[in-house]
Amino acid sequence: MDIQQALRNLLDGTASEEEINLVKSGLSKGQISIGGNVNQSIVIVGSGNTVKVTPEAFNRIKALKSNPFQVTFELIIKDKTREFIGRGYIFSTIQKFLDEQTKGYFIVEGDPGMGKSSLLAEYIRRTDCANHFNSRVNGITRTSQFLESITYQLTSRYNLDYKSPPKDPIRFNSFLIDLLQNVSSSLKQGEKLVIAVDALDEIDPEDVLSGRNILSLPQLLPEKVYFIVTQRRGAHLPFMVNTPIETFDLLKHLSEGRIDVVEFLENVIKINEIEKWYVNRGMNGSEFINVLAEKSENNFMYLRYVLLDISKGFYETLGVKDVPTGLQGYYESHWNLMGMKSKPVPKDKIKIVYLLAESRQPISRALIANFAKESELTVQLVLNEWEQFLHRHPKENHMRYGFYHASFKEFLHRKDIIQAAGVSIDGINALIANTLWDEW
Repeated sequence: MDIQQALRNLLDGTASEEEINLVKSGLSKGQISIGGNVNQSIVIVGSGNTVKVTPEAFNRIKALKSNPFQVTFELIIKDKTREFIGRGYIFSTIQKFLDEQTKGYFIVEGDPGMGKSSLLAEYIRRTDCANHFNSRVNGITRTSQFLESITYQLTSRYNLDYKSPPKDPIRFNSFLIDLLQNVSSSLKQGEKLVIAVDALDEIDPEDVLSGRNILSLPQLLPEKVYFIVTQRRGAHLPFMVNTPIETFDLLKHLSEGRIDVVEFLENVIKINEIEKWYVNRGMNGSEFINVLAEKSENNFMYLRYVLLDISKGFYETLGVKDVPTGLQGYYESHWNLMGMKSKPVPKDKIKIVYLLAESRQPISRALIANFAKESELTVQLVLNEWEQFLHRHPKENHMRYGFYHASFKEFLHRKDIIQAAGVSIDGINALIANTLWDEW
């Protein structure tokens, strides 16, 4: 892979995950260096080859070198906004809150798969506000990571002197308050600081100090400072504030959400495999949209999974009435389609799936095989079967895997599924711990 081409693709926004990581590696190894300053806009590649870039691109490359989370966040935003539609009623509500309040927290909450992360990613794409994505699958689940990310973004955006976040968690809250106050004091007339933070519920519970808010977020914000955050409904997170706060519950806006679902389906029903499927069952496009919209329960993750299964031919023997309803219903249907309830029970497959779900960080095929005491070939076959549920995370020349969404882990924790699978969650975690202990 050509590092110069990877750099060009990065600058025009078409780089793949591998190309972005190649550029990042080139920066850390000195294969790519930044020459001059933002006004000269020169990036040096290899032995003296120069690439002229815009000031915006210059700053982007500089940030890529310094901010360890930027690549991950850019990939998340790119992925989440690829098929984004609608949600104008939420954006207008956010803007109304920013216009009417001098500071505050705006919280978007909803069930897994309702599009909270996509909504936030699109807001970030449109406004270029400071941002942070908590993500179990990417191993970003701690307050220290949030502070590191936000500190770099704010000091570089507002030309403040950089100070490393403290190591002592007791000082996190006061450090963040000072940082926000410094930015607030530097804002010009009419400017606002907006920070978008995704998935508060994916923070490691052990990371939250007793008596403190999640992420050590301040109870009282400085003037002109706003947080737009997402969380799952019913998460019951430690979050008490004495500043303006508004919660937008997606479940209280089902009629607007249904319009978005219909618009999304209208964009995909002409795909050959999907159109063939519903036509062969005596339906037209409008009928198919109405049935699938009803079964989706306004869940975009459900729609993506079901439409992918239809295009892959998994539902060739099913009628439209047999298509599962809701995200949990879909998980159970797919569990059956993959033969996880067959007799005899496929213990090797089940063990590998549960190991993936219980791992706190993405893990390599070799490590999964080590945990499961199975061959790498067996592991790869299972990875292939569950590919659509997996996040692929390239790191140190190895691909690492983790389940894309926490809602699937919740399905695996259902009592009936555990009993039918013949596994013990404690046993799976003990298997991981014992293997790591033996290696240590």
